[in-house]
Amino acid sequence: ILSLTVGIPYLWLRQSALKVAHRLLANRQNAFKSAKNLLMDRIAIGRVQRLKRCDVYYPSLDSDNRSGEQLRARCGLIFYPGALVDRTAYAPIASRLSELGILVAAAN
Repeated sequence: ILSLTVGIPYLWLRQSALKVAHRLLANRQNAFKSAKNLLMDRIAIGRVQRLKRCDVYYPSLDSDNRSGEQLRARCGLIFYPGALVDRTAYAPIASRLSELGILVAAAN
């Protein structure tokens, strides 16, 4: 009897939480068109790589670095979007940070 008393509320709570999570993800707002355009521009020039689980924004080359070497990032930053935020919405700030030499990843 104790296992039924504990198990039923747990299962109900788990099912309710899953329903709420699915509804939140279904109602996710799209990113602004300007953010989408910026992301597509950065992908086209090779500064961003869209992976299955994240977008990676690579640092730009220094104007002093003319030898063709790839610039190594000084540090990195990971954005973990909230339930209602698309990772594309972070394109403007992530692009700006990558221009400053910071490797940025926006998780999915």
